[in-house]
Amino acid sequence: MRYKLRLDNNDQEEQIFTKIQELKKSFGEVYLDLSTDYLGKESGTKLAILLKILKDPAMTQLDLQGSFLGQKQT
Repeated sequence: MRYKLRLDNNDQEEQIFTKIQELKKSFGEVYLDLSTDYLGKESGTKLAILLKILKDPAMTQLDLQGSFLGQKQT
């Protein structure tokens, strides 16, 4: 069974990792859904937390469909 995780803007780093581990125990797989997030406006701290989340072995899939990652520089 899989569980799709959406991050709440109010979640703190510890809460996020606790939630991931609880979901991993309950469902076996955790999918991170960032499909509607506007990542280009996020702070460096929040993006650093996001990168740590992606390194967690509990994360088995990432959905970025429709995400706006910020303007690209030429």
